[in-house]
Amino acid sequence: MATVPFDLALSVGLGACVAVFGRSVAPEKTLLRSAGLWALVAFELMLFVPVGAFLLWRFPEWSWMYLLEADALPFPDFAVAAAYPAFAIASFILCRHLVSSGRFWLAVGVMIGGMAIAGLVGFFGWEQLSVSGTTEQFRADPGQMREVTESSLGYLLAASNVGIVVAWGAMLWRLLLLCRAAQLHPSAVSSSSVADQTPSNNGKKPAAGSKTRKKT
Repeated sequence: MATVPFDLALSVGLGACVAVFGRSVAPEKTLLRSAGLWALVAFELMLFVPVGAFLLWRFPEWSWMYLLEADALPFPDFAVAAAYPAFAIASFILCRHLVSSGRFWLAVGVMIGGMAIAGLVGFFGWEQLSVSGTTEQFRADPGQMREVTESSLGYLLAASNVGIVVAWGAMLWRLLLLCRAAQLHPSAVSSSSVADQTPSNNGKKPAAGSKTRKKT
């Protein structure tokens, strides 16, 4: 996790990623019964939102990449943190629809696009990401600010990102196992074939009223 622009783009990529990796099981169930949806919701609510909300509360100007000052932030912290799962779920629903309608590569494009935008934010905003301080200090002279690795922010980012990567990998692995199980044991419609049985007389007298073929 990092700044607000980075995390919003990453959330789009993560939601699409769950839809793409769970393509073998997601289209077979309704949305509210989708394993991928609830895995994504649990991941966002248990890790992404708490860490993002804490960063917004403790390091608000860094979280906005020094674009705004703390007293001029347009949204409250909880509203911004709530946008992370909203973006992820919206991306998941969109890509799940694309996958189920046969447009798999469009869903892959959304996933790659979200990840690419997050990467571009990190690349072009590295100067903002690498220092800790206030917007006023950054505008005056970023070179005089403390490096993130030398502040408490660096320790927080290291610990939280390790936990998020491990949890994300475990979730994707679980989805892959579900997909594998769906491929090995597909839900086939059981159709029982009724065999025609020809009754034989076995020397018994035919029932009354039954017609027998006359020998010639």
